[in-house]
Amino acid sequence: MLIIKRISKRLPGRANIISVYSIIAFMIYSWTFLTFFYKLSSWVYHLTTKEIANIFTYAMVVDWFESVLILGGILFLCLLLPTAFLKDDFTIRGTWLVISYIGTLMIYLIPSLNIKRWVESPGLWFIITVFLTTLFTIVLSHISVMRRFALFISDRMTVLLLIFMPLSVISCFIIVIRFLF
Repeated sequence: MLIIKRISKRLPGRANIISVYSIIAFMIYSWTFLTFFYKLSSWVYHLTTKEIANIFTYAMVVDWFESVLILGGILFLCLLLPTAFLKDDFTIRGTWLVISYIGTLMIYLIPSLNIKRWVESPGLWFIITVFLTTLFTIVLSHISVMRRFALFISDRMTVLLLIFMPLSVISCFIIVIRFLF
């Protein structure tokens, strides 16, 4: 019981966690929707409607697990780092942490940019990602306009959880039903 109290003191409040989670969910689900609809036009010729619906269902469940995993990583960082660094300013720093981390990963995965020809090693890109994420999180959280923007965007993205979460729960339910029957 004492350990749980210590851990809960090092974690931010529920509203702050939901604000940062909404940014994570927005970025991950939007990336999936973008790639899904990009590929949909070619899938129509080769896949049945049921197969396309299955792909979408699995994508929603994977997005849910990815977003929870990323949130868990940020909360773990919150436990490791001093409270003054991440917990006390969790919504702002968490927002910039998420945007820069997921954003650099998205840049690496955009086929038209072909980043892989400039940075041949995924390990090198990981180092670049960690460096840029740390830099953006520290620098942008000290600029007042960017602080207000982080609060604004994290507040607005929370509404989208009303779309993403039911989609994920329904997708999980469909997958469980498919496996049982």
